[in-house]
Amino acid sequence: MIRSASSADRGRIGSLQQSLLSSPWPELLALALEQPADESPFCLVAVPAEHAGPIGYALAIDGGHDDDATGCYVAEIAVEPAHRREGHATALLEAVTARTVATELSLSARADDDDAIAFYRANGFELVKRKPNEYDDGVDGLLLKKRI
Repeated sequence: MIRSASSADRGRIGSLQQSLLSSPWPELLALALEQPADESPFCLVAVPAEHAGPIGYALAIDGGHDDDATGCYVAEIAVEPAHRREGHATALLEAVTARTVATELSLSARADDDDAIAFYRANGFELVKRKPNEYDDGVDGLLLKKRI
């Protein structure tokens, strides 16, 4: 099941964010959890029926992030390693698409993350731009977009 995140999910999502992402954005997550679910930024969580809490989440900004990342920007998406390849990340992207009024999704991926790039391409994203030194450790980023 995909649902809007609540303040009760803060600890679990924060743990996923810190353990799974190389460049987390905790301030954006805090903002998304402090305001009504129908405002931007927003956070959606994947909670399978057999779990008490989220095993994955998507954090997005309606209206884009900067001049390059327009439409609805998916700032973060993460799923616990034990639950990958079960369709949760795809369901989260579909829920972001259903939630936004934008006609385009954009996101950045690490240029060295072949699995993530393959996942995004399989979900209809196309490479738009390479962003040198996008990540804190100096790795380039790839800006990807998808018309919706």
